[in-house]
This record gives sequence, structure tokens and C-alpha cells, in this order.
Amino acid sequence: MKNYVLAVSKLSKSIKGHLILDNISLKVKAGEICGVTGRNASGKSMLFKCIANIVVPTSGTIEIFGRPVNKLYQGTGNIGVLIERPGFIESLSGYKNLKLLAGIRSIICDEQIYTIMESLGLNPGDKRACKKYSLGMLQKLGIAAALMENPDLVLLDEPTNNVDSESVEMILNLLIRYKKAGTTILLTSHHRDEIDRIADTIYYIDKGRIHRE
Repeated sequence: MKNYVLAVSKLSKSIKGHLILDNISLKVKAGEICGVTGRNASGKSMLFKCIANIVVPTSGTIEIFGRPVNKLYQGTGNIGVLIERPGFIESLSGYKNLKLLAGIRSIICDEQIYTIMESLGLNPGDKRACKKYSLGMLQKLGIAAALMENPDLVLLDEPTNNVDSESVEMILNLLIRYKKAGTTILLTSHHRDEIDRIADTIYYIDKGRIHRE
């Protein structure tokens, strides 16, 4: 398993007797984009929550960088995560929210925050509070938060939700650039054309079961 950035083996998750993930295994190599596709409610988000150590699986193992996931989080700083709707301090601007997050580790400067925001079509000088942002703007801000510190591994659950077609292009092109710079990316989408366009490896999940395509 240590030859892979991420290795999931025989992972299952049940809640109140309902099997949500059924014996899932997948591996992601360093520097690749791995896409997980499937219909809504197929198990994609639950899989990502387990990988991100938000939910504890019923059985199976998850290793990131060769270490059990439950011993990784959250202090390594090697992982950027966007799962479901991003949460920010509503009274602060987008830039101030990212600045606050960046201050936790203090490894990037203001210019890097400006750059990632502009790469996603967000204006760092926009002083509006996040509560006035559209859903698409919040989504792009969440992607910016996941990417801004140049993590080794990025987990993005439906990153193109709630954004327009121009923003979809912007996001996909940005992910390709990060991949070329050496970032490993695992993302979900129920839009198969997006996965086909950028992913090196593709998995399909349905009713909690997964297979590689």
C-alpha cells in the first residue's frame, strides 16, 4: 500500500443497519487525478468523508502517505479538502476568510491568496461579506481554501457544483495545472464528461459498490 499516496482497502460503512459503502478498494498514485463518478446518493460523499476522517468506517483500512488515516489528521498540512458545502465566517469577506485559514500555519503569503482567488475568478479586493456571496462563489472559495497551501493530496467532492459553465472550465483547467505541478487529486462528480476530461484513473460507484473503469 505504501507505493500509493492513497490506498483504501475493503472499506465498508453501515449506519443503523443500512450498508452505505460495501467492501470498497481503490488506490491513487502520486501525481495523478483520480475521478470517482456515479449518481447522487451512490456513496461518493460518504467515501470521501471516511478518507477525510470525518466519518469512522465500519470496517476496512485507509492509508495516506503510507500511514493510517486516523493517525494523520489534521496537523500534517499535506491534504486539502472540500466536502459538501464549504463553511466560512459569514460576516467576513472571501479574502479575509482565506487569510484567517492561512494564518493557522503561516506558510503562504498574501500574494498566494490573491493568486488562487484570481485563478478561480474571485476578486480578492471584494469587501462583501460571504453571506452575500452566491452559491457558486462560495464553492469557488472552498476550492481556493483546499488548494491555496499547495497540498500534496487534494480531496474534492463535487467541486463544480453550483457554478456556471465558464467557472467549470476555470476549475478543471486549474486542477490540470496543479496535477502538472505534482499534486495528487481525488475528486467526485456526477458529470461523467468532466471526469473523462481530466482523470487519469476512473472509478464508478453505485449503491455503495465500486469498480475501476
